[in-house]
Amino acid sequence: MIKRSAMLAALALSGVLLGGCGMLKTASNDNGAPGRMPDVIVPSRVTAVGYGAMPNMDGLTMAQRRMLAMRASKLDAYRALAETVQGLRLTGQSTVSALALQNDSFRYYVDAYLRGARVLSVNPLPDGAYETVLELQLNGDFVREAGSAQQGMQVEAPKPEASKVEAPAPKPEAAATPTTSKTVASNFYYAK
Repeated sequence: MIKRSAMLAALALSGVLLGGCGMLKTASNDNGAPGRMPDVIVPSRVTAVGYGAMPNMDGLTMAQRRMLAMRASKLDAYRALAETVQGLRLTGQSTVSALALQNDSFRYYVDAYLRGARVLSVNPLPDGAYETVLELQLNGDFVREAGSAQQGMQVEAPKPEASKVEAPAPKPEAAATPTTSKTVASNFYYAK
């Protein structure tokens, strides 16, 4: 009888222990860790198209007009590429008088530093305009660099007119530890 009760107790104990092991979480790559960026799949290439029309100015030869149209299409393609990679800032203003809209305007700004873009093609169009296609190769650090650039934009520099507060003298044990300075990330994308 004692053997039987000891056997049942051992069986119950092993059941509890094995059941407890099933409750343990296994290490997995579910990106649930706080502070870790989720895995993002980015395209390996970004392309942009730009268009430029030939100017209608006196005193320019046909070759000069073609070159200006080609240049305008290339700059338009760079603008479109910067919008895609970096984004844009949009501001608007509306004027209402006597409950009627009088004026509605908006502006948008693109501020980016692109490096590594290459021209894929420059094609003349039937109406005399030109079309330029650009390509930018994205590397694996794109998401990390874009994230640090966004964080860097939110940091404000101290104002020089603010009154200075003197810091207390450092403790002797603190003087031996090196200090790290945090630099603000620049707001650009660098393609290698």
